[in-house]
Amino acid sequence: MSGSALAFFRVGMVQLRCLLALLGCKVVSYTGAQMDAEQIIAEIECLEHIFAQPDTRPLSPDDLSAVNQRHDEMHAHSPWFQLWQRYGICCRS
Repeated sequence: MSGSALAFFRVGMVQLRCLLALLGCKVVSYTGAQMDAEQIIAEIECLEHIFAQPDTRPLSPDDLSAVNQRHDEMHAHSPWFQLWQRYGICCRS
């Protein structure tokens, strides 16, 4: 792992520990002689709960463009979609 990647990983771990502490999850140091398996499982469950929440932020124009592009690529081989793109009312030129 390069130096910059290692530094990014360490910063990410610091942010993760701060997030866990703010949410009430206990942080365990894994550098000691023992690891508490129950605590590790509790931390994983806490993270699963955090990431299960829907993202309520509004979509940006870049997000909408990416979604539209994926949709178009997914339906590119459909004859109906090709007709719609060519002759239909399309707001995404």
